Amino acid sequence: MSEALLALHDIEVWRGQRMIAAGSGVDLAEGEMLALIGPNGAGKSTLLGVSSLLFEPSRGQVIYRGEPVPSSRGQRLALRRRFGSVFQEPLLLDRTARQNVALPLELRGVQRKEAAARADEWLERL
Repeated sequence: MSEALLALHDIEVWRGQRMIAAGSGVDLAEGEMLALIGPNGAGKSTLLGVSSLLFEPSRGQVIYRGEPVPSSRGQRLALRRRFGSVFQEPLLLDRTARQNVALPLELRGVQRKEAAARADEWLERL
């Protein structure tokens, strides 16, 4: 068996005195898919947020390609940029699909014309 691309070990997420999510022994190999199911409030979205490095767990460890995810904010941000997330609720603006795809580039200082060209390229691929 190959090394896990992403692993969650003994994860707990607490808000105040309340544990809102827990997960242990989750190993995801490259190319593999994982589904989390459960009732509302069970912590599914929180675990997905931890696994995509959007939140830090209160306890436990996230392992990416065999290495613990660093706790340094800058290192986590650099690593998080390799992840993608699709949320249940739409977070798009009242714009065209092309404008929504180009928006993150524009927010990072890419000129509008270049952002539109790159958005077109990715929309064509999709």
